[in-house]
Amino acid sequence: MAEFRDGFNPDQKDGFELTKYERGILPASDPFIKVIREKERDLFPEFKTEGFAIAPENKRYFYFAPNHHFRSRLLTKDDIKSFLANPDKRLLSVGAGQGQLERLLVHLGIPAERIALADREPADLPEQFKVYEFDMYKTWPNLGDLKYDLIIFPESLLCNVHVGDMLYSKKIYNSHYTEIEYRIKELVSMLSQAIMNLNDDGEIRINGHSQEEETLQKLKLILEKQYQVVVSFDAELITV
Repeated sequence: MAEFRDGFNPDQKDGFELTKYERGILPASDPFIKVIREKERDLFPEFKTEGFAIAPENKRYFYFAPNHHFRSRLLTKDDIKSFLANPDKRLLSVGAGQGQLERLLVHLGIPAERIALADREPADLPEQFKVYEFDMYKTWPNLGDLKYDLIIFPESLLCNVHVGDMLYSKKIYNSHYTEIEYRIKELVSMLSQAIMNLNDDGEIRINGHSQEEETLQKLKLILEKQYQVVVSFDAELITV
């Protein structure tokens, strides 16, 4: 098994039992989360005092601290162990923002060449990764013959129709669809393309602090029927 950098040992018994979480969020007091928080403070000055998200000036988006993605289970300690133990495993991060989460993974020992990043505005993404520029809601480009074992959407996909006024012009809505129907249609199109780039035993994970249960229930029914996948979700994480 590959070694973790900086003496980080995922097998260390931390005495913290992971049971049920009211909203699917691991507490900041979790010893593993505390380690991640310490490392992100060292790596990213922008998160030295802010441990959730930042909104840089002249940017349209929020950028979330890596520990938030671990707390919401977008990535886990077991994922790190698995990627280090299996040199063929590959990760695709869609809507990667500035790539802080992925840079932390490299710091923990996962080679950058096994991580690909995608964003429609990739100017801030680090050059050490393979980078794809595309809008995830539109037609995806050819990502090559290799499939991914894990595809993540780090707070980049909100299953929430009420963000429509903020994100979309009303002009795009077809009069034949209600707002939620259009949103479902859009999400199914996007996730079907992600499924096409996933290994047979791979997994898609989407975290988001503003997901709507009605939207998720409809999305689950359609995806499971059309693509023979299993969809599960709670208030913080969607897994396909």
